[in-house]
Order: sequence, then structure tokens, then C-alpha cells
Amino acid sequence: MMTIEEKIKALPVEAKKEANDFIDFLLEKTQKEDKQWHMRVSEKSIDKIWDNAEDDVYNDLLER
Repeated sequence: MMTIEEKIKALPVEAKKEANDFIDFLLEKTQKEDKQWHMRVSEKSIDKIWDNAEDDVYNDLLER
């Protein structure tokens, strides 16, 4: 079985460019998904700090 590196080396130049573009797309997609996951996880932690009865007075000030 060929490794991914061997498969890429065996491709013609144009196909290598296409493969490179696809790899860039996958990396970008993965980074975006990672950021979204981190934001969701952080949001739960921050909600515990920011969403409390003691701070409701500040929410009232913002709504005016």
C-alpha cells in the first residue's frame, strides 16, 4: 500500500496543485471547526460567570 506522500509524488503536476488546494481546504475547515468547538466550550464557562443575579443591575443599565 502506498503512503500519501508516495501517492502525491506519483501525480502529474496539475493534479498535485489540485491535491494541494484540497489539503488547504481541509486544513481550513478543520481549523474553523476547532474554533467553533472552543467557542462553544468557552461559552458554557463564561455563562456561569456572566449570567448571575448579582450582575443583573448592569444588564438593567444597558437596556436603558
